[in-house]
Amino acid sequence: MMHKSTKIILAVVVFILLTGVAQASDWPMFQHDARHTGYTTEKVPDELDLLWSYETGDWVYSSPAVVDGKVFVGSSDNKIYCLNENTGKLIWSYETEGYAYSPVVANGKVFIGSNDDKIYCINEDTGKLIWSYETGGHLPAVADGRVFVGGSDDNKIYCFGETTPTSKPTLTPTLKPTPSPVPTLIDSDDDGVPDKYDYNPYNPDIQSRRDIKTPGFEAVFAIAGLLAVSYLLRKRKDHEPNR
Repeated sequence: MMHKSTKIILAVVVFILLTGVAQASDWPMFQHDARHTGYTTEKVPDELDLLWSYETGDWVYSSPAVVDGKVFVGSSDNKIYCLNENTGKLIWSYETEGYAYSPVVANGKVFIGSNDDKIYCINEDTGKLIWSYETGGHLPAVADGRVFVGGSDDNKIYCFGETTPTSKPTLTPTLKPTPSPVPTLIDSDDDGVPDKYDYNPYNPDIQSRRDIKTPGFEAVFAIAGLLAVSYLLRKRKDHEPNR
């Protein structure tokens, strides 16, 4: 049994003005909307006070969703909780087979992914399971009456209807490689034509070793030339008759 001190108090902290309660607009998913803007027109008060807290059975990594006066949040105890927005009292909970991620609430339904690789669709008011579907993905998105799930381990994107997970086919995207930019050739051998025989700093594989001109190679060639001249002069001197 997990020690009570190791449990985390639900990370959903509901604050109010010291002078009264203000009814806020809905926050139906992580970062507020499908674009994850994290933006709302609601004003955050300067002074806050804790209204309530709720303790789940394990750590809470999920972000809460707040819709229709209810707070929805997943927990590492494999459950999703529905709490009263104003009192923090439990309305219902539903247990999945893995720790629950951040929910999305739309059209009276709660969509939530779990570490068991399933997406669950739950009735917002009763907590009854409508359907579950194994996708390998964890974070659903809902738009135009359809549920989209990506980030799956099977390399698929899933799309299906809100009421049944088999009304739409799964999609396997075709990934097209991003073309590499065409490198610019430099006329490093001074022949007036920038071609494949020139050294290309953008792609060192496109070069001709005999045409590479760098300070390092030039120094080597200069030293080798001096040694050769010195050797020839010495040989010539050795063969000259004594005077």
